[in-house]
Amino acid sequence: MTKYFVNSVGLGFDAHVVESAEKMGTVIKGKGWVYFMALAKSVATHTSKQLEMKSDRGTLLSDKIYTMSVANGPFTGGGIKQTPDADPTDGVFDIMAATRPSLTQLVGGLYSVLLRRNDGSVIKRFRAKEITIESTHRHKIEADGIVMEGAKTPVAISMVPWALNMIVP
Repeated sequence: MTKYFVNSVGLGFDAHVVESAEKMGTVIKGKGWVYFMALAKSVATHTSKQLEMKSDRGTLLSDKIYTMSVANGPFTGGGIKQTPDADPTDGVFDIMAATRPSLTQLVGGLYSVLLRRNDGSVIKRFRAKEITIESTHRHKIEADGIVMEGAKTPVAISMVPWALNMIVP
């Protein structure tokens, strides 16, 4: 099954928040409240799961992942710069992965992402033209803020160069 996206693919926590917000949004009105409640619920219920990410350069990461964003652009989740150096014109994905955070590291990692820092202990950053993600665990996956129902690993993510004409100021 081939799916296309423009900006980003999120695994783990990112997708968990999107799924929770979609469900809550059918009952509760107001995007801000729904997103905040989905975020709080996801922090309380989401756990890290093992996965392996490979590129043409070999294995980039083999660890328990709390969340991951594979992005063509710098902004995700309503303006958060998870991948601050991403350039939609360079033909390369920027990847942010948060690995095995404790509650303290989760708060620190979120702070690092919001400040566009890489603390190295929880937040890992990579660049690749294409990647494959494999896991024996089920990971929720979202693309451009839409949960990909039935998506399973292995997942291959690759760029279609110059597929969109963009106007960049």
